[in-house]
Amino acid sequence: MDLLDRHVVAEKIANALTTKLDIFPLLIDGHWGSGKSFFAQLLKEELENKHSTKVLSIYIDCFEHDHLNTARLTILSKTIELLSHGKPEYKKKILNKISNVAKTLVQVSASAALKTVLKINAEEFGKHLEEDLEEEGDKYIKDILSQQERVEEESASLKKILSELAQAEAKKIIIILDELDRCRPDYALSVLESIKHIFDIPEMEFVLIGSLEQLKAIIKKNYGDINSDIYLEKFIKHSTSLPTHSGEEHSTFRYIAKIIERETNEIARDLETTPLNEEKIQILADLISLHGISLRTAERLVKNINVLISMNRKNYFKTNINTEIILCTLFIFTINKNMAKPETKDSIASSVINEIGKCIHHRENKRPKHLDQLNKAYDLLNTCVSTPGGLKSALAAIEDKTVKYSLDQEKIKLYRDFFEEELAIDPTNLVLETFNTMSLFNQK
Repeated sequence: MDLLDRHVVAEKIANALTTKLDIFPLLIDGHWGSGKSFFAQLLKEELENKHSTKVLSIYIDCFEHDHLNTARLTILSKTIELLSHGKPEYKKKILNKISNVAKTLVQVSASAALKTVLKINAEEFGKHLEEDLEEEGDKYIKDILSQQERVEEESASLKKILSELAQAEAKKIIIILDELDRCRPDYALSVLESIKHIFDIPEMEFVLIGSLEQLKAIIKKNYGDINSDIYLEKFIKHSTSLPTHSGEEHSTFRYIAKIIERETNEIARDLETTPLNEEKIQILADLISLHGISLRTAERLVKNINVLISMNRKNYFKTNINTEIILCTLFIFTINKNMAKPETKDSIASSVINEIGKCIHHRENKRPKHLDQLNKAYDLLNTCVSTPGGLKSALAAIEDKTVKYSLDQEKIKLYRDFFEEELAIDPTNLVLETFNTMSLFNQK
């Protein structure tokens, strides 16, 4: 479900890909959790639905295949699958053409063996072994040079065969390589090098999906302190980013609201409890604006909301005050992995108070709507934390007049109504109940 209208971006990129623009290999850059894989599928659908007369496209999840020893074999097998159109007899013909030249290309390099030989310290074995070792080293060097010649020859042969097969289709082949930034560093680099050295033919183009910063980190990890930008220029001709704009925070909030309506409220209706509407989740708009979260984190937040109401089966979202306290607690829990640690239990209510205070300040400056309910939630929690025995104890003292509180009648009514109309639970305990539920569910 395209809740962020990414199909519009996919349409524009697909239009560019099917022209004679010299932009391949193209990298579509996006940070973790920004919806890159979902976008990759949208792009493939766009190519298939609107450009099928011009292109053949295939999607490859590189991370799914990075346990294999060679990236070139993965790309080659998927390309054969694409060109055979699901016909076994045609696939067999293609395999017969390619199999001989492909063997050398997927062999493990002998360089590791050479390195092992050359690391031997000849002095440990005596002078009489030096000549034998030198002769052995020469043999490995000759073998490697010979293999290199075969690789170059058979790379050229493979390119010619693939080019002929693609020309027979009279269509451009576009291969979408996703999850490149999640692969083993050696495998990710093998993908880039295979595109450059093995599959560089006019009829075959590549679209890479991944985080540019993560790819740079992979290069530095493997090659040390080199200029990763210059290195990538050898393999990537053009890059574009999944768009970010001033309305991104609103889009993320809208995304959460849609998932809540589709998933959370269905659970709430099944349990005959109060569902969540956009008015009741306004605090999430504040928190998203203050912290910024990825779409993947947004999905995890909704999952935590669903877990809470499913496990405890209480009418948590009857009023705005209750909702704001619980949602703020869940938000903090979701974005802070350390929140599940037992030692944070005593400070969780203070953390929620602090976040609600930030939201009040943010809403005063940008969105004063619903400020009253947020102030009440803040006041309730503050009273609980600062009063020995909590809010219930404070109310009991007010009733029997044993303790004087500098509270006006409006606040006394607010506190009393909280117990009568909400969950009959101290707001601090409500936070801790939420915390304990999530800690139980997220135990490792």
